Amino acid sequence: MQIGGPMQIDIAQCIIKMAAIHFKSEDILQAIEFQTKAIIILERLLGLENPLVALNYAKLAMYYHTTGYNTVAFDHMWRSLNIMQLSCGEYHPDIANIYLNLGLMYQEMDNNEAAIEVFQKYVNQNNYMFGKAHIQTAQANSALA
Repeated sequence: MQIGGPMQIDIAQCIIKMAAIHFKSEDILQAIEFQTKAIIILERLLGLENPLVALNYAKLAMYYHTTGYNTVAFDHMWRSLNIMQLSCGEYHPDIANIYLNLGLMYQEMDNNEAAIEVFQKYVNQNNYMFGKAHIQTAQANSALA
């Protein structure tokens, strides 16, 4: 007998964890299937403009990128970015991380122009959130190491 039914946050979180386990065990297609199911549940429960939905689209994008389905991967990563911008505003640490992932994806595909453009957005996000002194301090610390 089901108490709350399959549409619960806890169920979605469990499915996300199963997707991660499949991904780590290199069963990527199964990971994609579980991650997609979790997103469907989250969208129905939380709505389409929720940060948790956005972050899970980013995970799904990375799973697709791993399999070489780059067009789908980029679609999901850009969707993730758009949802985060709508739900959290223009400047949020997770938005910076999405830019970083996009840049790495473009770089891996040898699209250096797009990678540089997105990496610059990542730097701008961090400058806005932490100030330019943050990057200068990080560079100075790495020079000392």
